[in-house]
Amino acid sequence: MHKAKKHEVKKMFGKLGLLLLPFVLCIVVEIFILPIDYFTFRPWETLSVQNVKVMTGPFYPGMDVQKVAAGEIAPHSQYAVPQLEHWITDKYGFRNRDANTPPEVVLIGDSYIAGAALTQDELLSESLERRLHKKVYSFAPADPVFLDKFLASKRFKETPPEVVIFSRTERRILDLPPVNEHNIEEIFKAEVGPIINESPLLTKAVVTMDRITKWSMYHYVRASLDRAFEQKEYNVYNGELFLHGEQANKPVSEEEIKRTASIIEGYAKAVEKRGMKFVFLPVPNKENIYYQLLPSQTKPNFLPQLIAELQRRKVNVVDLQEPFYQAYIKYKIPLYPKDDNHWNENGVNITAEILTSYLNDLKVKTKTDDGETLLMSSNNKDLESSN
Repeated sequence: MHKAKKHEVKKMFGKLGLLLLPFVLCIVVEIFILPIDYFTFRPWETLSVQNVKVMTGPFYPGMDVQKVAAGEIAPHSQYAVPQLEHWITDKYGFRNRDANTPPEVVLIGDSYIAGAALTQDELLSESLERRLHKKVYSFAPADPVFLDKFLASKRFKETPPEVVIFSRTERRILDLPPVNEHNIEEIFKAEVGPIINESPLLTKAVVTMDRITKWSMYHYVRASLDRAFEQKEYNVYNGELFLHGEQANKPVSEEEIKRTASIIEGYAKAVEKRGMKFVFLPVPNKENIYYQLLPSQTKPNFLPQLIAELQRRKVNVVDLQEPFYQAYIKYKIPLYPKDDNHWNENGVNITAEILTSYLNDLKVKTKTDDGETLLMSSNNKDLESSN
């Protein structure tokens, strides 16, 4: 009787094994045979760490990927505008080229700074570096704890940059949390992450585990079926696509503006007490700059109010809204792709010009091509000179 039971158990496990075999084979083929980007539609999804978040960066380290991709709003639709994106990640898992020297300027931010919809040499970090002749580092995306992650990082404690530029897209500014320099989770990651990143074997193991838990093949097939059987609606106004439409330009109360300004002021104090300069860079929504294309044609006023409040508190802040209006409305320069909510190369270049001039006013030093250190000379701030 005992042998009969053992035989039944073996049969059950054998059937279970046969049932699981196709899934195991699919995982093996996806992870070890097919290219890493085979079941993803953008490099962002290909390289982003999704579940096993124990390394130092948000992306898989030491990667070099080129892929034709479309914008986030309407991929695989008649509105998609495919273009080649080149992504390079450094040994820490951030979207930078590896360098032997510590950065002098660090850009902390979200997907705009990380360069969603941009190829590598179009990133704000690279555009700004070409103008400053200084090493500029993209520390993005660091969401949701942004500054906590930077302050916990051992390498920036040992060699702090001269300037920290903290950026946030307009629609997410109100979600910023207060700074927490004692964030236990980020302090733990700051200790464990470098150990993993310094070991090629551990790095490969963690990346493989994260890729398995992503289930990219499953999500790819499911998304393909959804597109075949569902009709998705888009926010299309006057031939332009928007992520949120009118909702993005809703008014913000004075109480919310002051609360948010207090949080950003806290960021500035946390950075400046460590001897670094702090600059806040709010990036306008596509709906903000293209407001005349929306049904209400209402010009939003949130960013000017927030900037005025921050200036009153003596926080360094850069205004992009008015220069962006001038570029788009007066000079007809497109600042956002038609199928994406992020800025394009034009928006990046205008921002880099404005930041270069702003850092000049802060007396930030720069280097000439022959290595001589100088204070940046006065630049023409007229937007026409950047176009």
